[in-house]
Amino acid sequence: MDNEILKELSKELNWKEKMIVRIFSKTFYKVYHICRIHIVNKIIKTY
Repeated sequence: MDNEILKELSKELNWKEKMIVRIFSKTFYKVYHICRIHIVNKIIKTY
């Protein structure tokens, strides 16, 4: 799952941007998961 996200992010980036994504990939994953959890919690609260 995480590798798929990384591949999707770096599809249309230039080489500098790809390096940044590779360096900060763990941070991107953490932010992605935190946002996903927040979205699910908001959905649960609305019901």
